[in-house]
Amino acid sequence: MSGGNKILTFPKEIINLKKLRVLSLWGNMEMVLVNEFYQLHALEELDLSFIVNLDLEKACKSFPMLKKLNITGIENTTLTGISNLTNLEELSMGDNLSLIHI
Repeated sequence: MSGGNKILTFPKEIINLKKLRVLSLWGNMEMVLVNEFYQLHALEELDLSFIVNLDLEKACKSFPMLKKLNITGIENTTLTGISNLTNLEELSMGDNLSLIHI
């Protein structure tokens, strides 16, 4: 992926948006997802495409309301925990060349 955003740390100000339903962090390749990020439990749509430092298992446990998840381009992770997303209706996983299988 060329380009991408330059946000390196998840903005903690977003944590106050308790009713936030849709969040796209697409292209913030080097972003560090702070613990507070995992407290956005109301999320229904989440785009984590090309996030290098992604703890997918923790994300799956933290966002039980997710209906739509995009993890295109993530690397070196497993799909462990994906079964926790019982409300999930759409999963996008394109370009995951180094996805480690379950």
